[in-house]
Amino acid sequence: MFWFYCLKELKLAKRNMFFLLLIILPVLTSLAGVALTNVYSETPKIVLLEEDQRSVPEGVTVIRVSDDANMIKRVNDIDFAIGIIDDKTITDGRESEAVISSAEKIAMGSAPENMGKMPEDTKRKILSFALFSAFTGATALILKLVEEREHHTVDLYKTEPSPDIYPVGAKLLVSAVLGAVAYAISVWILKTPANFLTLVVLYILGMGLGSVLTIFIAYVSENQSQAIAVLKPVAVFVMILPPILGLIFGGVLHKIALITPFYWLLQFIYSIYNGVVSWQYLSALAAAVIVGFLTILFTWHRSPYGRKRSNA
Repeated sequence: MFWFYCLKELKLAKRNMFFLLLIILPVLTSLAGVALTNVYSETPKIVLLEEDQRSVPEGVTVIRVSDDANMIKRVNDIDFAIGIIDDKTITDGRESEAVISSAEKIAMGSAPENMGKMPEDTKRKILSFALFSAFTGATALILKLVEEREHHTVDLYKTEPSPDIYPVGAKLLVSAVLGAVAYAISVWILKTPANFLTLVVLYILGMGLGSVLTIFIAYVSENQSQAIAVLKPVAVFVMILPPILGLIFGGVLHKIALITPFYWLLQFIYSIYNGVVSWQYLSALAAAVIVGFLTILFTWHRSPYGRKRSNA
């Protein structure tokens, strides 16, 4: 009976294009992360006057303007660019000291160190978030519970001589298999520097955390529209925004982001890319997943999907 449910979920995943969400999108995110680390550079764009014919190192983007006013306007544009008039640099205050120093070296005709390369720490953060993204949609198939609840097929499950875990377990298993394929491809694309055991632990924790959150959303949603309405703010303000802001900017945002376990997951991945696995985040993640599943286990009979316990 359980394998019948698994086969049904697999066919539903194909029919509803969950293959696209669970496999293709994480792979595309990983490819985008790698592409960004290869093409992004902190080497500043240089703005020169048209009559300034000084030589600049090969690979530096040079923008030429007609007069000082246009130079200031161009420097204040949305992208980062530094103007140079004689030996004087013109900035809008957004550039770091390192970037200004690079511009001064370029003005003198010498190439700065690591020109055209992304700082290693920035690169590790981008790769970490790309791998983290592989988990954000991996458990979406579980939300099909809400659709079945809406169509009253969950009530039919309760009349069958099979445990409650069958329909839910089938969704979990199919999601896990599809997510594992995307995860394996992402790990290969992103060249994640970890041994097999660490990668397996990471996968279990990532899928477990996503599964707990998705099941809780299914608890409180009466139909598919309501589930999506709940999922959108949860995805933005719990799964994505706090982790990425905390990782990139640190400081106060890091402390705020520590509220969500998904930030613990991202920090654990980041520690892997830094070459030192964080046991602190690993322990916190494991505890969150275990507590989440225990809560689901002991409240399942009260959920819209479980058989009610007898008072006898």
